[in-house]
Amino acid sequence: MKKIIASVVALTSVFWISSQIVNAKDEWLFEETLNLDIWIEVYALNNINLEPHYFRSKSLQRTYDNLTTIHNAFKVLAIKKYEDGDIKYYELTWLIDNYSSFVFYANAMFSEIEMLDLWIDDSQELIDSIQKNYTFVRSYYDKMEAILKLNEKKRD
Repeated sequence: MKKIIASVVALTSVFWISSQIVNAKDEWLFEETLNLDIWIEVYALNNINLEPHYFRSKSLQRTYDNLTTIHNAFKVLAIKKYEDGDIKYYELTWLIDNYSSFVFYANAMFSEIEMLDLWIDDSQELIDSIQKNYTFVRSYYDKMEAILKLNEKKRD
């Protein structure tokens, strides 16, 4: 019981102190310090990752490496556009949701291509699965592109 009361007092004190601290523009230093307006989205984006893949074919490896470069650039671009006010919060969350699906299917597709490239499996079922995953990758890419283009039209 004493721990619960102590915890409540400590939390109340922290929030009361943070509410008393304001900067010259009357903005909450507490919120700015923790970057509360975007931290969760940055965390969500940073948890969307491509799995490492290695191919014997140089063209496949180059394609995968290019996607990795674009993957890292997209994360930075999405956050920058939000911080600059170019996209709204709901658009950022749509981008994150669609990008998460995009990366999921890209990982599946590249895993299967890696199996095909290493001659582990060359069945028609695997080839069909690669094509299905590629279709999903294209679909989610189109959705992300539509969100960004819709936003550009609103600014014009």
